[in-house]
Amino acid sequence: MYRHILRLSISFTAATGLLVIPLYGAKPPAEQPATVTFRCTATVPDTVCPAGAAVSDAIRGDGPVYSAKLDSAGELFLVLTHGGGRTLWLDFRNGPAASCPTCRRDFDTLFFDDVIVHTNVSDASGIPVGNGLKSIPVGGSSLSRLNIAFNRLNYLGQTVQWSVRFNPVDYPGSDLITVRHPSATVWEIEADPALRAVLFSYISHVRNSDVGESPFYMPFKLTVVSPVP
Repeated sequence: MYRHILRLSISFTAATGLLVIPLYGAKPPAEQPATVTFRCTATVPDTVCPAGAAVSDAIRGDGPVYSAKLDSAGELFLVLTHGGGRTLWLDFRNGPAASCPTCRRDFDTLFFDDVIVHTNVSDASGIPVGNGLKSIPVGGSSLSRLNIAFNRLNYLGQTVQWSVRFNPVDYPGSDLITVRHPSATVWEIEADPALRAVLFSYISHVRNSDVGESPFYMPFKLTVVSPVP
């Protein structure tokens, strides 16, 4: 149930557990280039952003615009790779302490440059719908799952696969986020300060290594533009 964490070294569809079965003889929908802009940047991560917020944005980019795409399922797919010059910043300070008996987390905040961000537009019960962001009518909105996946080495040299999940169906204790479609080429993806994410970790080939930590309040907002002007 929980082993949906992305491995950056394998294909996205297989790694997320999303099974895409095209009709016989049909070509899958084309991917579409996109840009992503975060509401808050991580240049000074401890600055309250947006200004005056009770809970500061906990998911930030390091600059104004990222290259991304809408994948063949119509979902946002943003991937950063080591050496690409771009990073994200995550803040886990609005949540439980790292000293709990089962916690694997040994960090409060992270800058990192190997990461995947992926949406999964859903109905009110949290079940994914077809065609992703493109299923939302212009002027409308929808709920969505969100996954932020990254790997880190632990003190034993093992690769720990981490995942921030807004997905109450598979990760109880978390919530769905909101996607708005204000114009034909623009989507706004947002978690308000009341929404919770589960932080989940897994070590491949280690028995019973699944660990979930929750809740974390991780507000953010990003804007997707596609096709790119």
